[in-house]
Order: sequence, then structure tokens, then C-alpha cells
Amino acid sequence: MGADGDLAVIDYKSDDVGESDVVILLERCHWQGAAYAAALESATGKTVKGVQFLFVRLDEPLHRVANLRELMAELPGRIPVAV
Repeated sequence: MGADGDLAVIDYKSDDVGESDVVILLERCHWQGAAYAAALESATGKTVKGVQFLFVRLDEPLHRVANLRELMAELPGRIPVAV
């Protein structure tokens, strides 16, 4: 938690991927990050300032979800509602 009380999600990924595969993997993971952020905000009532993926097997492991608020706004139409 930040000094201002806002939150961040850090998702550790242990996938054995090369640097060139990170972009492809991030395209699949960014919705996952947005879902984590939305769930955390719903559960805590606090703002999630960012989502970062930490690829532990890469030389430059940290990658951020750039358009988090946009993705979170689109989530309701992408997630099936459980009945």
C-alpha cells in the first residue's frame, strides 16, 4: 500500500519466456491484471493505482499495464455473470 492509502497489484510470473514473447504474454495477461485490480477495489474500497507483472526469469522483469482504468471499465462486458 502506498503512503496515500492507494494499492498496487504485483503479479509474479514464473513463465519461461524470452524477451520477444513478453509482448504476446502481456496481451493475454492484461485482462487478468484488470480483473485483479477491480476485485481488489471492490473488496477494499481503495483505489488500485497500477498493475505490474514481474517476470522472474527475465533480465528486465517489470512490465506495467498501461491502460488499467480503460480495461477495468470494459470488464463488465467481458466477464460472464454467474447465476
